[in-house]
Amino acid sequence: MNIQQIKEAIAEQLYSGLCDELWYSVFDNASPGHYGIHDLEVDISEDDLEINPSTQSFTFSNTLISVTARMGSSNDSDGFDIPANFKVTGSGEYEILDDGVRINDLGVNEHLDFYDRPTPEKTNKPGAIIGGAILGASLGAIPGAVIGGFIGGLLGVILDDSSEEESKSEND
Repeated sequence: MNIQQIKEAIAEQLYSGLCDELWYSVFDNASPGHYGIHDLEVDISEDDLEINPSTQSFTFSNTLISVTARMGSSNDSDGFDIPANFKVTGSGEYEILDDGVRINDLGVNEHLDFYDRPTPEKTNKPGAIIGGAILGASLGAIPGAVIGGFIGGLLGVILDDSSEEESKSEND
């Protein structure tokens, strides 16, 4: 197999479900602990893969992992699901078989945290915070304004993150 064929085979395995168990193991050390991962989706481009044939290893970047984690408890009455997206980089090892390529190991460089809080610079979105505070104040004076401002700040993060992705797409 040539390098391009290896790259194509690895990319297909990473996003098609052929190595889901390896992806699931990436979440074994996620914070906080969970009671299972489901709805796994991986978005990776061959352009973001680097293959090293001499060591039968690879690295990847700019990879989006979307999952749903079961939190709190495994039963329906006490647990809840959290959908999450993680943009990751990482590496893995593969071997060449008679009928193709098999990924044997996979890891990510980032610590995966389901409850990761937005940073202050992301939440400092004046329009969202002020709008949330006005909405909150209409619900109940000062405490409502504080809660509304917080919710508005979080919405600002969500809207800001999506607008960053859109502007990146437009600039490419």
